[in-house]
Order: sequence, then C-alpha cells, then structure tokens
Amino acid sequence: MSENPYAPPQSELVGTDNLNRNIAWKVYFYFMLALTFVGVVGLLTVEDAGAAEFISLILAIPSLTGFFGYVFSKKILTRKLWVINFYVQITWLVLYYFVTTADLSAGMDQQLYVVSTAVMWALSIPYYIALFLYANKKYPIWLEKA
Repeated sequence: MSENPYAPPQSELVGTDNLNRNIAWKVYFYFMLALTFVGVVGLLTVEDAGAAEFISLILAIPSLTGFFGYVFSKKILTRKLWVINFYVQITWLVLYYFVTTADLSAGMDQQLYVVSTAVMWALSIPYYIALFLYANKKYPIWLEKA
C-alpha cells in the first residue's frame, strides 16, 4: 500500500475548473447585458439615429457573446475571431463618437454629459479587459486540446 489514501486523485485531463468566475463577474455580465440592451434600444428610438447606431447594435452581439464566453469559461468559435472582435470593438468605441449623428448628450449640460461619459467608460473597463483576456492566446480555454 504505497499510495497515500489522503492525497487528492490525479488526472491528466486539462479542464477549466480553475476558470470558474466568481458571482461578481456573472452579475456584471447580466448588468452589462441589460445596460447594452437599454442603451442600444434607446439610441435606436431617437429621431436622429443613423447608421452608427445600427452598427453598434450589430457589434454588440458578438461582443456580448465573447464576454459570455469569458465569464462562463465557454469556448465559443475560434480565438482568432475574438482577437479580431476585440480590435473591432476598441476601434468602434473611439470612432463612434466621430461618426454618430445622434445627440448623445440627450439634453444634459456639458458637465453632466462629460461625467456620465466618464462613468460609462469606467464601467466598461472590466468588459474590455475580459474581451482582451478571452482573445489572448495564453488564456487556458484556448490551450485545451480539442
């Protein structure tokens, strides 16, 4: 009897058990899902909504899908797709302010508009970090053998 009966079992299988996100990430996912839905619907219902708002809607779907994959440790499509998605999202995040025809201030004075934009960007930082990490080639879910 050379084996230690108290030692945990060993396995050669590589899993994502160590990637289980805590509840805060899951709450944040549903918060961002609701915020994105409300924001996109709100922008699509304003009178001066243009092509930029429809592009935002189209880009929100793969972005939220990648965020879901990160939060719930699910391998969705390919890593290369998520690398492209990340760069498209970052580029659109900056370009949107230059190409939109919608009145983003929605009646707010300049100071309140700047503060609300800063809060929105601050709330989005973990979202974009998650998209970056999900696209990273060293992210454990992409290291698993198929």
